[in-house]
Amino acid sequence: MEIIHEKYRKLVFEPSLELLSIIWFENSFSMTEDEYTGFSRTTPLIAGNFKAKKILMNMKDFKFVVVPEIQDALNKEVIPLYLKLGIERFAFVVPLDIFVQVALQQAIDDSNDYVRKQIKYFDDDETARKWLIE
Repeated sequence: MEIIHEKYRKLVFEPSLELLSIIWFENSFSMTEDEYTGFSRTTPLIAGNFKAKKILMNMKDFKFVVVPEIQDALNKEVIPLYLKLGIERFAFVVPLDIFVQVALQQAIDDSNDYVRKQIKYFDDDETARKWLIE
């Protein structure tokens, strides 16, 4: 069921799978850093409210470039919040834009070993979903 549809993304929750999908849109290139940081901080709370255990982040059409300051915020604040709220696995379907892909992977790769084991990158939704629900 679609729970949120915003300018840059939509969120879909599947209760039977405890799965929250975040689908970013191409127009994300026009986001401000404050908007992206705001989305990053509120999404874990939404996941917690719906008692999601798995996150599928489809970033194939994501065009916003994540700068180092935002990477640091993700590592120090947002990812630990997901874990505190009980998220068990993250699947990222990564964009074709190599610069965006590298920035996203760096944001996660700088995390601790425990976090890295819970996160995987995929080329498509189908493979990501299979890993999440296995």
